[in-house]
Amino acid sequence: MRALILRGGQIVDGGGGQRYMGDLLIENGRIVRIVEPGAAAPDLGLGDAATELDVAGLVVCPGFIDMHAHSELAILADQEHRAKVAQGVTLEVVGQDGLGYAPVTDEVMAATRAQLVGWNGDPHLEYAWRSVADYLAKVDHGAPVNVAVLVPHGTVRMAVMGTQSQPASTEELEQIRDIILQGLQDGAMGVSTGLAYAPGMYASDDEIAHSLAAVKQMGGYYCPHHRNYGSQVIEGYEACIEIARRAEVPLHLAHCHINFPQNKGRAPEVLSRIDAAIEAGLDISLDTYPYLSGATYLAGLLPSWAHAEGRSGTIRLLADPESARA
Repeated sequence: MRALILRGGQIVDGGGGQRYMGDLLIENGRIVRIVEPGAAAPDLGLGDAATELDVAGLVVCPGFIDMHAHSELAILADQEHRAKVAQGVTLEVVGQDGLGYAPVTDEVMAATRAQLVGWNGDPHLEYAWRSVADYLAKVDHGAPVNVAVLVPHGTVRMAVMGTQSQPASTEELEQIRDIILQGLQDGAMGVSTGLAYAPGMYASDDEIAHSLAAVKQMGGYYCPHHRNYGSQVIEGYEACIEIARRAEVPLHLAHCHINFPQNKGRAPEVLSRIDAAIEAGLDISLDTYPYLSGATYLAGLLPSWAHAEGRSGTIRLLADPESARA
């Protein structure tokens, strides 16, 4: 690959310092040097064949990380993936909200594809992978961006005990933790939960803390979609912090916001809890989004009991006038 020089840009290098002017030298797809602006290509050891690109007035920076993406199918189906690449996103973290496509059984893959079609569509793919290792191998064959995977707790729970609403037994707890451990050994970066979605919503805080023993063992972090964004939003965040403290793992709060009308002005309450936990030694980060909340699949608006028998059970309940009124 020919050398490339980006001329005259404002460089933000990700180190936390101020932006500065400079020329960026790239060879074989890698940044090799940042130099004072204006030096001739031969003086930089690149020869006259270097391609020069004028980026004056623009910012040159590392690619952005999307810490909460639902693109695990899109990156396989669309080799251009312009929706993210055109925004400068070069790494996406998938397997979010406790629901994902690995690790799965044949049955769970079918159920997950049906459940998440409102999020991710259902593009024409082979869907031959089952483990995190299989999925990452598929990514390595040519995804347009870098990908990090979280093990989705709800999907694992579905593989062990279906969509049942009862607590996990001792044996089931061990199975859930073992599958999560294998996913982390296969290359996952942590565990996500979707505590407002079936079947993850049926898991107790004790169950989740037990599952996170695998994260403590292997490293990584815990990324919850917490239980309540409404009247118990403060309690929801407090519970996430307490689970991470008990499990002794880093915590990343997914789409952390306080934007429901009844919670107007309560952001300082959440931030004070986070600050106190950090001061006590817990590693916490968070992400949020700049649009109105509610971008989820329609069945997510139904009460928890409507999901206990899976998708077919939910449809049956909706077709029953008495259940529908409830």
